Amino acid sequence: MKLYNNLFLSFFALVFIYGCGGGSDPLPSAADPTFCNSINMGDEKYKQFLCKGSEITRKNDRTSDANQWDSWCPPQAKYGHNFVLVDSTEGYEEEQYSLLLNQMLAEQNIDIIGPYDKISIMNIAGRGMQATELKPIFNECKPRSGKDTSMYPIDKWVDPSSTAKKMANTNREFMKLINSAGDEFSNLGNTKGAYSQIMEQIKELSRNSTLDFGSNYQYRKIIVFSDLMQFSDKMDLISSCRDKKKCISYEDLKSNYSERLWEDMKPNFGTNPPEVFVYYLQCRHDQDLDIGLLEIWESYFAEIGVSMAYDIETSCEDIFKEEDPTS
Repeated sequence: MKLYNNLFLSFFALVFIYGCGGGSDPLPSAADPTFCNSINMGDEKYKQFLCKGSEITRKNDRTSDANQWDSWCPPQAKYGHNFVLVDSTEGYEEEQYSLLLNQMLAEQNIDIIGPYDKISIMNIAGRGMQATELKPIFNECKPRSGKDTSMYPIDKWVDPSSTAKKMANTNREFMKLINSAGDEFSNLGNTKGAYSQIMEQIKELSRNSTLDFGSNYQYRKIIVFSDLMQFSDKMDLISSCRDKKKCISYEDLKSNYSERLWEDMKPNFGTNPPEVFVYYLQCRHDQDLDIGLLEIWESYFAEIGVSMAYDIETSCEDIFKEEDPTS
């Protein structure tokens, strides 16, 4: 009888938590920390960055879940916003952009991002009207996946008005939209942009309400995919960092501007600043990481109160092999 009672109580607890058969919603919960604790013990910097925010308590939203092919953003909740800036001005081959972007947005990485988090992808093209264009090529919230393997308890819960199959279909549609965003880079060829307005785009994130990157999100992340060679009317790092192969110091860079102009160039993210992860495309100009370009950006982000992490591409030999016509 005691064993029977224990089994009954365990079943009742599962019904209460996951709403199995009873129609009640699961309790709000954060991610199971086991998965990210394991990642944080390793050296996968990008996955460690994605894990930040998984500790936020989330609850399911039936309105969002019901929008099978529409928007999956909860109308009343803003958890996290992950904004990906792809600087395609350098003129890498389209296959290289697609490969690296697919690595960053691979399904196993998307699985780390919490349900209902927003993901936006913007191409910093630097060509013609695209140099100042601010429309993301992807802009959607991640639906609940329904995966039993998810580290998010609310991900696993199946709404009585839905089925696991419908949730799986919705997740596939979401991943299809993510993958199709890479088609934006399929016609770039090796065309270089005239401008690389990285700082300008970051400032726009802080002030342009149409980009929906405000401090009403519980956390925000900026993911920059770039060679970091800022080149615009306001700031030129090409003549120093690329041409002279040694960047000027950050303080010398600032001294080129009046205090008022420098302050006007800086973004203001308020009391809830985002964190940034830079995937540094250093192969062409900074293979030995010794020209001082990373240090400029580390100082810049520190000054504006944004925590910066970075990783570097490891495909330099493949890139130069493809560029060498005699190979």
